[in-house]
Amino acid sequence: MNFASKNVDHLGIVAGVCHEIGLVEEIDKLVGTKDKQIVTTGEAVMAVVINALGFVNRPLYLFPEFMRNKPTELFFREELKPEDFNDDTIGRTLERLYENDPTKIFMHIALKVADTLRISRKFLHLDTTTMSVHGEYKFEDNDQVPIKISPCDKKVLKRTFQRE
Repeated sequence: MNFASKNVDHLGIVAGVCHEIGLVEEIDKLVGTKDKQIVTTGEAVMAVVINALGFVNRPLYLFPEFMRNKPTELFFREELKPEDFNDDTIGRTLERLYENDPTKIFMHIALKVADTLRISRKFLHLDTTTMSVHGEYKFEDNDQVPIKISPCDKKVLKRTFQRE
């Protein structure tokens, strides 16, 4: 009888949440699957999520090495092996996501998660933009004056934002 040890850490919880929200099935439904695919697009996305939350910052060609000590048969399907999650698989997945509008896919998944977890959507705002600023900037001394925030009078606030 042979035994093997696999490293799950917190990634078992991550995989469990991915299964609970139906991440793989939803992405495969949106993007579709092809007969010759060993790893579906949804499974590859889940692998990328597991990799990202595994706090590993490695190039795509090392993906199979990351998956080597993970229980792929528990996270995904019994027939999937670590070498199936190669850079070609991940690269094709990224291409399929791009071709199928990543923003649409993200919104669909986010709304599905909200429904699954019964998160109230009384207010809905999604801003996935990022702004990065790099470099050294010149400023004057008065640019560094701290902003003072003080409590406001509720009557003034109500009068200021009242619709006419």
